[in-house]
Amino acid sequence: MKPASERTSIIITCNDSHLPVDNRNLAYRAADAYLPYINKPFHVKIDLYKHIPTEAGLGGGSSDATAVLRALNTYFNQAVDRSALTLMAARLSSDVPLFLAEKTVRVIVPPVTGVSTARAYALLDAMPNRQPGTSTERLLSHLRHKKQTSMNVSELLAMGLSNDFESVVLVAYPDVARAYEMIVSAGALRALLCGSGSAIFGLARDLQHANDHNMTSKQTRVGMGLDAHRFLPTQNGSSNKIMLCGVEVPATFDIEANSDGDVGLHALVDALLGSVAAGDIGMHFAPDDKQWAGANRNMTSKQTRVGMGLDAHRFLPTQNGSSNKIMLCGVEVPSTFNIEANSDGDVGLHALVDALLGSVAAGDIGMHFDPNDKQWAGAKSSIFLKHALMIVHEKGGELVNIDITIIAEKPCITPYRQIMREKLSELLALDIERVSVKVTTTEKMGFIGREEGIAAQAIVSVLV
Repeated sequence: MKPASERTSIIITCNDSHLPVDNRNLAYRAADAYLPYINKPFHVKIDLYKHIPTEAGLGGGSSDATAVLRALNTYFNQAVDRSALTLMAARLSSDVPLFLAEKTVRVIVPPVTGVSTARAYALLDAMPNRQPGTSTERLLSHLRHKKQTSMNVSELLAMGLSNDFESVVLVAYPDVARAYEMIVSAGALRALLCGSGSAIFGLARDLQHANDHNMTSKQTRVGMGLDAHRFLPTQNGSSNKIMLCGVEVPATFDIEANSDGDVGLHALVDALLGSVAAGDIGMHFAPDDKQWAGANRNMTSKQTRVGMGLDAHRFLPTQNGSSNKIMLCGVEVPSTFNIEANSDGDVGLHALVDALLGSVAAGDIGMHFDPNDKQWAGAKSSIFLKHALMIVHEKGGELVNIDITIIAEKPCITPYRQIMREKLSELLALDIERVSVKVTTTEKMGFIGREEGIAAQAIVSVLV
């Protein structure tokens, strides 16, 4: 968190590549909802480390949003009062205010199987004569009268809560039903399905109540794995090394396998996955997928790759030399000329697109967006940038930094350099400290020196 010179920017990083890091993410939207109350621009960087299972109904996104709201309000010395913060939370998602509420003691049973939210809704919609469960008014009535009763929040919630999904999910998923019964038999005030499942939570009166009924104890699970590979002869029976339990072992043969063929680690992976009913190694790493060819125990490590891009466009005069605006690195810059181009002619973003594509050997911008195709006439170059970034992510790439150099005698670009950095940081969801924009001229030499056009170079580093 640090003050910004022009406008607010929000950047999110996440250790789960499947989750969005733009305004589809509740943490992003929480920061976006809070910051207008401050009346000053700020750069906000949020690092998400996800450990909550998906398809479990555990409100991972909502808890992220709550953490952001609490952190911002603490940073700004409670600039937003409790009621306004709760209203803000409710606009983000219906369960975000619950995370802001008074703490209750909840015992969570980890999911043994996933429940798709879409399937849960389909089962619920197919249920004939369905009656709604929890009455919001009844629940609020219980909570409003807290001061008039000796019961704490957990006990009041136990009286007022229900979950419509339980009527179908507990029938369709026996493993979830058994977890539900385990919580009830352990002495919880109330067991409830988390959202659409599959996790179950139980309400305890307090921590002592949970401990007295052994609700906080964990289950012991066992997983078993088995793996086998065929030997292959080496050339002329020469010496070789194979991998066993992560260690190189001398051998006079090779292992027939797509990866490094480490039977010890493969069996261990299957055992770990089996202990939590998460399938087998082949479900997570398809054996015929070429990206795992030769992968070894360090296959989570990444290589650093570099991509380079270059773009140039010719100037076109405006009518009577009138003022105009051209696009550079996603920012409008005043100019007395137009750019000859099919799209918006943003040389900075075009060079960056080529650099991103080059880093993962995915061709160039013209291969993906034909310059003669009329559908791209006047198109924003940010469209091309998002496409290139998506390809990098699909190939397992993680953008580390970018460096762009704009080469021009005119227009005057230096005053807009910081704004360009901020815009690029926003478009790429990349820390602004990893975004460089430089400006230079050709000392009046060549077509740029004669003020006939403009060019840009870009270089990126990517972990793949």
